[in-house]
Amino acid sequence: MVEKEIEFMVRLKGKQAKYLSDFIEQGYYTTKSEVVRAGILELAQKHKVEEAKPSKEEVILVNRAIAREMDKIKKGKTKTYTLEEVLKKYPDMKS
Repeated sequence: MVEKEIEFMVRLKGKQAKYLSDFIEQGYYTTKSEVVRAGILELAQKHKVEEAKPSKEEVILVNRAIAREMDKIKKGKTKTYTLEEVLKKYPDMKS
């Protein structure tokens, strides 16, 4: 598969804009572009477009985000939680 780069502008309002902001504010993603990329990949999986394999760019982005978050943790700028605390807050995550 040949990878193409596509650049575009999108305007969001209502729920979509709120979800985008929430994903970033809650730390799931660091940029709007990352949210959009993740959404497109999720749709590809849902519609079985192709086997979801991360691109080199996605791996790099994830590694950068992890490094940033680890740096925040090391500097004491991010609160960490135990597994028990997470499962208490998000009981639906239990297998």
